[in-house]
Amino acid sequence: MEDEEELPFYDQGQDRARKIRAVELGLAAQKFLRSKVGRALVDKAEHEKGVFLEALVEADPDDVTVNRTIRNEIKLRELAVNWVMEIIGTGGLAENEIHEDPQPMPDE
Repeated sequence: MEDEEELPFYDQGQDRARKIRAVELGLAAQKFLRSKVGRALVDKAEHEKGVFLEALVEADPDDVTVNRTIRNEIKLRELAVNWVMEIIGTGGLAENEIHEDPQPMPDE
């Protein structure tokens, strides 16, 4: 199993090895989103989000509990996709930093 000290998508850190791991993970996340499973999960999340948005429009605006529940369901579907996009973004930032300073960085 790989080094589990810190997950590279949370913070690529300053050392070159962590940046490279963040780039690799970002590329893997991009590949996942292009896969059948990745596309299906995104499509399912978007479809369900639409269903909940319709329910929100139809819900009694004075029913705080129902409105909160529906909004939480919408947010849940947004979070899953956002996490993958964050991994991709962090990998892109790490790649830019590697290109800006191609010399090996000292480990922390």
